[in-house]
Amino acid sequence: MASLFSQSPLPLTISYLIIIFFFFSTTKSQQQTSTDPSYYYNLCAPSTCGNLTFSYPFSLPNLCHHPKLNSTCQDNNQHLVLQGQPQSDPHRVIGNITINGPNFTIPIASNALFRCGHVSKPNFVTDSAIFSISDKYTYGTHLNCTRRPANGQALMPVSCLGCEGVVDPNVCYYLPGFVSFPECESFYIYPPKGFNVSAEKDLRGFLKKGLEITYTMSSECESCQGSGGRCGAMPDGSFACFCPSSVHSQNCSDEVIDLRTWKPVARKSRGSKVLVVALSTSASIVILIAVATLVGIFYFWQKSSRLKDNERGMDNKDMPQTDLKDVVKSISPTSSCHYSTEPSDQKQLPDN
Repeated sequence: MASLFSQSPLPLTISYLIIIFFFFSTTKSQQQTSTDPSYYYNLCAPSTCGNLTFSYPFSLPNLCHHPKLNSTCQDNNQHLVLQGQPQSDPHRVIGNITINGPNFTIPIASNALFRCGHVSKPNFVTDSAIFSISDKYTYGTHLNCTRRPANGQALMPVSCLGCEGVVDPNVCYYLPGFVSFPECESFYIYPPKGFNVSAEKDLRGFLKKGLEITYTMSSECESCQGSGGRCGAMPDGSFACFCPSSVHSQNCSDEVIDLRTWKPVARKSRGSKVLVVALSTSASIVILIAVATLVGIFYFWQKSSRLKDNERGMDNKDMPQTDLKDVVKSISPTSSCHYSTEPSDQKQLPDN
């Protein structure tokens, strides 16, 4: 099983810190869905509980917190309680969440410590390590035993974690690291380094002071918030950026999510628009080229016609010019025959 917290700086393979997963009521397990994009943007507005105001990854509404965290506001809306899987130990946020750049620091303590009842139980985590704990803490096991374990020579006697005024019939021990014995119930604790657990008379009161864990915001969420969106999760647990008028996969400028399917809008639809624009542009260019070609052909045809007309005019100038009077005279009857009105002196020859 993976620890809720990162293995660095402490190899927290079990889960006292698991706690940090928000408590999820059964009524919240139902997904809140809508086809109105603004619904999710408004839904994921900062949440409040008691005197705390917080947003992703701790927001109360489903789809508005980290997919591996759940939260609830308990005790008449006074205390924010965090829980992971149902078998993990719920933890209460006991102070203000401080933010330093992408890092959130959250003070928490086991919620069981604030109620009289059984607190000694192992806490196992089954989710990914999204939190870390400072190396100023160490880790160990508080053991509530019916008798001293036979092979527990290194066990240090400590006070039990029962409520004040309640006599615990068992005997309790502390041992560094995560251990278990069949005679004992285990409760994992993270005291500060150098702290003498066995010398603390009110160990329950001390543990109620809690410890600090750290969450580092993902680059996806930083990008989403930087573009004006609010971080959240899709129904399948993948990251979502809820923007005022649309839902996106990372930020308010990337691919749009279809809220009917919670899938990105088909890329080919966007490509088709680009293709139509490209084809329209190409067609326009072809038409312009065709028109320019026709205009060019007409221009050269007209120019060629003028050149031919000019050449014909030059040929006519080179031919000999005849006066009109001469032309008329050449076709006149008097130019080939002369008729006389005077009698002829020539005698007619007799017919033979």
